[in-house]
This record gives sequence, structure tokens and C-alpha cells, in this order.
Amino acid sequence: MKPEDILEQPATRLNQAQREQYFSDGSLTIPNAIPNEWLDRLRVLSDQFLDASRRCTASDNVFDLGPNHSPETPHVRRVKALVPTISNG
Repeated sequence: MKPEDILEQPATRLNQAQREQYFSDGSLTIPNAIPNEWLDRLRVLSDQFLDASRRCTASDNVFDLGPNHSPETPHVRRVKALVPTISNG
């Protein structure tokens, strides 16, 4: 299906201007799509994972570490598994 075919269909989730922007720009920003409370919680949890990675010296079943990873300057490329190794405290 071509973008113009899609845009001819009625909008259901996004408004028409958002749909057109997506096809024009290739991306779309939706302000406040995620509540600030969720973003704050995600930032806290991300910081906890980053701090936990400081104890790793090599990639493991939780962290994929970058080549320059160190306790002082952690370099986490990917969290492989969101496991309960991080305290919610």
C-alpha cells in the first residue's frame, strides 16, 4: 500500500496532519504521549541499571557492554534481560 492510499483512509489514532507529517518526514513526535511520571520512573530505572553495570567487567546475560566500558565510565550498549537484579529502592 502506498502512502497516498493510506492517507485516503479515515484517520483512527492519529489525526490527518500527523499522518501526513509522518509520511513527509519519516517520523512523528507526539508531545506528552508518555506521561512524565512514567518518564521519571524510566530514568530512575535506567540509572539503576547503569550503576549496576559498573560492577561488570565483561558482557554477561544482562548487559552487552561496549569496548570502553569501565566502572568510572560505563558503556552499556544493550540491556539483554530486564531481570530483578536491580533494586527498586
